[in-house]
Amino acid sequence: MDKDLFRLILLGLGVALVLVVYYWDRLRKLFSRRSTAAATQPRATPDVAEAGDEGLDEGEYVGTPRPVSRREPVIDDETPDILASELEALIRSDEPADVLLEEPPPREAARDEPAPAESPTEPAPVVLAVTLVSASGSISGIRLRRVLTDHGLGLGSRGLFERIGEEGRALYSAANLVEPGLFDPLTLDGLTTPGLMLFQVLEGPGDHLETFEAMLDVGRRLAERLDCTLCDTRRTPLNDTTLAALRDEAARAGQ
Repeated sequence: MDKDLFRLILLGLGVALVLVVYYWDRLRKLFSRRSTAAATQPRATPDVAEAGDEGLDEGEYVGTPRPVSRREPVIDDETPDILASELEALIRSDEPADVLLEEPPPREAARDEPAPAESPTEPAPVVLAVTLVSASGSISGIRLRRVLTDHGLGLGSRGLFERIGEEGRALYSAANLVEPGLFDPLTLDGLTTPGLMLFQVLEGPGDHLETFEAMLDVGRRLAERLDCTLCDTRRTPLNDTTLAALRDEAARAGQ
């Protein structure tokens, strides 16, 4: 090949390479300027309200954002469980059952205060209770479940062993002698307790004395099976005076 022709080819390739580099740099700068302009351009704010101007307050216009009022959730107060409070009071009590059953003395009205008009009200529920205190100091949960089940008491949803009557209501119940007095079915077999409390809730007319005698009979049999002493709520062995007070209260509540 002629040397002059070879030089011309190299020269043409060099010029072509320079032109490609030049135009490539121009195109890169052009695209860079367009990207910068698009990034700095302010964005259009969408209208908050797409509907017409119906329902707008005076001075407002379509697209004016309105503050959104947050509605706080309404939480209903749960009715306190009278039975739970009575049960904890009995477990903590240092008074015998006959003292617990006495009604508090009426409050004396002030001399200048007119006597309020009496209105008929339903009597408050009365709770009668006896306790079973272990002679050894503890009863295992497995033994407790077996003996209570043998005597017709099953563990209910409230965490109490209950004897259910024909109407589907608890005639009497058995609670743990340790506060809060409830049994957890998941941990029952592994617990130990110093004893039980048998109690009966008296509401409205009925043969409450018969139910109390049935509860007392079950209490005596449970005490024999579990090696316990049948006591009052002060954990003092039951005597004739305490039993007479409990029977009298059961009879009066049923009238």
